[in-house]
Amino acid sequence: MTLLRPLLLACLAALIACPVPRGPSGDDDDATDDDDGADDDDATDDDDAADDDDAADDDDAAGSPPVLQNVVACERTVVGQSFIVFTAFVTDDDGDLLAPVQYSIALDIAPPRAYSSGTKIGGGGELPHSWEIGADGVNEGETHDFHWLVFDAAQNVSNMVTVTFTADGGDPC
Repeated sequence: MTLLRPLLLACLAALIACPVPRGPSGDDDDATDDDDGADDDDATDDDDAADDDDAADDDDAAGSPPVLQNVVACERTVVGQSFIVFTAFVTDDDGDLLAPVQYSIALDIAPPRAYSSGTKIGGGGELPHSWEIGADGVNEGETHDFHWLVFDAAQNVSNMVTVTFTADGGDPC
């Protein structure tokens, strides 16, 4: 314990002494000489897919985004409890829909919720999800829009697919 305090203080002093860049001052990590030109690698809006380098820390998305082909929904009752059962059909040309596949569903009356599936689907496949009726903000007889997004391992974001569903028992699985 007595050595821990001096070690922490030394680390803190070293961090404080490190120079911190304060705006444009010199060349960035791209292949151009201008620091704030159109092909710059900083996190500004001027950095786009036409960027002139292939730096690993570039703020352009790596690879291609997944594509949500379709999302279908039906209603299933299990031991007296009703669920909306979704199946999202997704593809990814890069094949990086790796476990866990991250996805988001935004209900029209609530902020988006993040989910993950332990299934590795690589270049494409089905992504199942169940939404409990009566416990997850959706009550029997209500109609809601469910907005879906899928993220691949490179954090590329798919197109949004919206499913409108009425939880009334009229669309059984």
